[in-house]
Parts: sequence; structure tokens; C-alpha cells
Amino acid sequence: MPPKPMLGRSGLISVQARKIGGVHHTVTLWESEAAMRAYLVTGAHLGAIKAFHRLATGRTIGFECEAPPTWAQVPDLLASKGQIVKPRATS
Repeated sequence: MPPKPMLGRSGLISVQARKIGGVHHTVTLWESEAAMRAYLVTGAHLGAIKAFHRLATGRTIGFECEAPPTWAQVPDLLASKGQIVKPRATS
């Protein structure tokens, strides 16, 4: 079941979430890069992006492909191509 802010999003094909090695992962598929970017910079996701550096660490990645990665591929993709997100110091 997709998170509520994602339900009915224009251009969203599918969303899956899974915990791998104690780490939460999400894979979303979009009809276009424009649809994905429109979601990234609005509403709940924008709030999550702003809070991410205070709440979590990890890696993010976005790319175009003919077929979605398998869950077995996700850790290697993040390790080799993911952008590292580190917590920011709070003042």
C-alpha cells in the first residue's frame, strides 16, 4: 500500500517499500521524469526532503530504465550510484 500522500498522484505507476538489513527502502516508478519531479517538490514529499537531514541518513538515487530494479539489486545500486545524504548540524 503506497503512503497516503502518494495515492492518486498523477504519473505514478507504482510504489513499493521494503526493509533490507534494517534499512527502509522505497522504489517508485513514474510515467516521466516531469511527473516524478512534480511530486518531489510539492506537499508531503517536500516536507520530508526538508526534514530528511534531521531525521535520517542514507542514499538516494533516481534514474531512467526500461524495467525497475529487483529488490536484490537495490542495495548494490544505492552503494554504487546513490547520493549520500548526511545529517546536518543543528544550531
